Amino acid sequence: MRSALIALSLPLIIALAGCGQQRAQGDPDGVPVAFTVRVDPAFVADYHRGGASTYVGFHHHHHHHSRYRSDPWHHGWHDPWDSWYGGSGYVGSEPTTLVLLGGDGPTQAQVFRKRIAFGDNDFVIPIRAGRSVTLSFQADGGIEGWETLGTVSIGDQPGQVVAVAMTADGVTLTATPPPSPPATPAAP
Repeated sequence: MRSALIALSLPLIIALAGCGQQRAQGDPDGVPVAFTVRVDPAFVADYHRGGASTYVGFHHHHHHHSRYRSDPWHHGWHDPWDSWYGGSGYVGSEPTTLVLLGGDGPTQAQVFRKRIAFGDNDFVIPIRAGRSVTLSFQADGGIEGWETLGTVSIGDQPGQVVAVAMTADGVTLTATPPPSPPATPAAP
């Protein structure tokens, strides 16, 4: 009974051990900043090919198991002419995960860590006004590498747009400032 309880609770314990503090997805007191991120596959062409491929072999032998076709020791009977086959091949590495990091320095993610994909990615992250955020790009899995994209300063009004383009020509980072607040009319 005790071993059954341990066996049943072990997966739960392992699952909970992996639970930690949730990653930051912006500053709680931040202004919304829109991000437009484009990642071309050509951008990561020079990155390291990660994750080792594994060579796997297998074989199969066809058996007939029957209580009517067995010897006294209950070994399954089979026809010696039954075929067997085998094979082998490479199993590729895991898929590539792309991540945009925002933090206080290169490869840091105190502000946010956002999974992105090849192509266009649009999202909004709240970031504290006046904060300087260093953006970094990380690829992990089938392709591995990282680089610092640049630093942006966050304005004090909503509406700022940060556009990042990662292409074969390199990185383009532009931060459009938030619109100016409307002027208040002078009193007559």
